[in-house]
Amino acid sequence: MNTPEVQELLHKVEEQYKTLNITSKGLYELAEAVEDKTGEYISPSTLKRLWGYVGDKHETRKSTLDILARYLGFANFESFTQDLKKAPQYNSYFFSTNQIKSAELDEGDRVEIGWAPNRIIIIEYLGNESFKVISSENSKLEFGDTFSVKNFMLGFPLYIPAITRGDALTPPYLAGRNGGLSLLQKMPPLQAPEGQCSAQQ
Repeated sequence: MNTPEVQELLHKVEEQYKTLNITSKGLYELAEAVEDKTGEYISPSTLKRLWGYVGDKHETRKSTLDILARYLGFANFESFTQDLKKAPQYNSYFFSTNQIKSAELDEGDRVEIGWAPNRIIIIEYLGNESFKVISSENSKLEFGDTFSVKNFMLGFPLYIPAITRGDALTPPYLAGRNGGLSLLQKMPPLQAPEGQCSAQQ
């Protein structure tokens, strides 16, 4: 279960627990804070899966989402999602922003994207809405990863349904959850082979 509503729930939990660090220690402390407030226990390993700290394809239990919703003061996750629908900032609206559409790229074109804090990657267009990571700084995206997206929008998060890494597929990935993409620009195709990548976990 990786819906916009779930992502918004996680974002609201981060806002509530202002000192959250997406680390093993930080998520353990969050588990303690949730239990202190709600009297209900969520294991740190469950929080690690939810926040993408570890790769895992287990389906998130509704009971887990209910506890996090109660941490925010709601009766359950359904109550949280109903409240979202009423909030004016989540109503549908038309918008304009700088964007790059896959359909407007040529094979070999490169796109540089970035988001806070200090994540910068360069991807090469392979055609058919597919991209390959050719450079990565401070991001969980790795050199050689491939994925498909239709477009990139400045100021909005980038949702990747799955990343092909070697012979495996990763769980869904969300880049720029807080604040969206802060860097988005098209680059010319490479004239020579790219140098070594600085990919980091």
